Amino acid sequence: MIRNALAAVGLLGLWLAVPAGDAHAYLDPGTGSFLVQMLIGGIAAGAAAISLYWSRLKALVLGSRPHERRGRDRENGRSEADRHG
Repeated sequence: MIRNALAAVGLLGLWLAVPAGDAHAYLDPGTGSFLVQMLIGGIAAGAAAISLYWSRLKALVLGSRPHERRGRDRENGRSEADRHG
């Protein structure tokens, strides 16, 4: 499933990268600004996604289980310090 999606994205990227020929079109300065804004937004979204899933990504790369979140016990509402003390 993931392999098919990556193949589709790769083919789409290849299709978009191939020049289509001369367009003889005018691109105003707002177009360049919009493209830069999209690039910065994409980088910011990627950084946010990585920061949200950092422990899972690290566990995937290192081949271990992700650490569970500390804090309140979901079952009984006690904190970790209450369980050990």
